[in-house]
Amino acid sequence: SESCLYGRLALTFQSMCILANRHIPLAFRLSSIAYELAGYGGNERFRPLIGILKSYMRLLCLELPEEPWNISEIETEFLRLKDACEQEMKKLHGALFRAGQMVDVIPARRDFSKHSLVLVPSMIVSDPGFARRLKEFAAGGGIVAVTCRTAVKDRDNNLVPGRALPVDLDDLLGVRVCETESVQQRDCFVLEGEFSARAGAFRDMLQPRPGVRTVLRYSDPFYRQYSAVTCNDYGKGKAWYIGACLEPEGLAQVMDEIMKQAGLTPLALPDGVETVVRQGKDGPVRFVINHNEFPCEVFGETLEPFQTVALNGGAVL
Repeated sequence: SESCLYGRLALTFQSMCILANRHIPLAFRLSSIAYELAGYGGNERFRPLIGILKSYMRLLCLELPEEPWNISEIETEFLRLKDACEQEMKKLHGALFRAGQMVDVIPARRDFSKHSLVLVPSMIVSDPGFARRLKEFAAGGGIVAVTCRTAVKDRDNNLVPGRALPVDLDDLLGVRVCETESVQQRDCFVLEGEFSARAGAFRDMLQPRPGVRTVLRYSDPFYRQYSAVTCNDYGKGKAWYIGACLEPEGLAQVMDEIMKQAGLTPLALPDGVETVVRQGKDGPVRFVINHNEFPCEVFGETLEPFQTVALNGGAVL
């Protein structure tokens, strides 16, 4: 049954958290609890407006079966894919963290309609129901951003013959994936367009439909005709396809525009500094936390190592 399947997946997920000691899966578990408690203490209005969608099915499809024969080469490629997918989620979360944004990391099956921006990092396994909800979200004015290797397989972890990639999402994103390449380095090719960026690991060669905006395209031989990052108008919202594993600097520029489209204000925070807004007795309060072992200048104030300050009114000074 489905409940048994998700029970098995939950155990697999917990094992990954323990064995791999990953921060993002841990954040996923903690944020799920925090999401349920967000309505208590008067903080309902300060729920994060950004949701990063996590899929149990994506985690399972990246698990290797136990086989008696030698599969070292296959295993190496699987581990590279798995690591690249996890790194994409961490890079997205890191870009938002450094921009001072509060983020939910939530299961893909949960309702995300109350968010302003939804991120779908490398969700290899998808299904028509999820695609429909994503389209309804964008049509109603939401901003969607997906990364490479999304909607490659169906819910049963099978390829879908005769269907264009991304499966069930090509109309939302306004692109067709013509080719996918796995490269050996994380920073090995240049993207050009509205600005310059570097990328590596994995990339999708995108053929946009007429009217779809190409933000970045590939500059290396044989692939110059393909887009790398696109933005499509869909209903009242927009849908982004980040088709390459961008390095942090380039990803930050892309995410900056995506956040602004979602009505958010990116902040320029030093590394290791976090900010959140909560409801105080007399109104909103912005907490600024210095996680570093050294002082940092934030909003015109000096925060000592590990110091937390509260700004009344939730203001950005």
